[in-house]
Amino acid sequence: MVDTLVAMRWLDRKWHKVVEKELTELEEDEPFGEIIVHGGNDIDYDEARSDARYEGMTQVTTVVFLLNITKVGDHACFYASILVVVDIPEGITSIGFASFSDCSSLKEIKFPKS
Repeated sequence: MVDTLVAMRWLDRKWHKVVEKELTELEEDEPFGEIIVHGGNDIDYDEARSDARYEGMTQVTTVVFLLNITKVGDHACFYASILVVVDIPEGITSIGFASFSDCSSLKEIKFPKS
């Protein structure tokens, strides 16, 4: 359950917390850079689906999903206006509806070679 909470917290604009690739406090509207989403035992990222408080994250430029994340849920990064790069690893079995919709700065989604 703790890993699921880590995956959910990085989307909350009010209290980004990152301590060694987990979450640290940020100034409101300050560009954050890279977020690393890591799971424990086959975390289903759909649990961090977007709702009103997760839409429009404005501080993240790169999202890296590490191993054990099996699914990116619907609207997971919807309207992340400065998101530029998303790194999808092997093991992701599905990407939900509008997961990266309206990411106006998105230039690259990296998929595994296999």
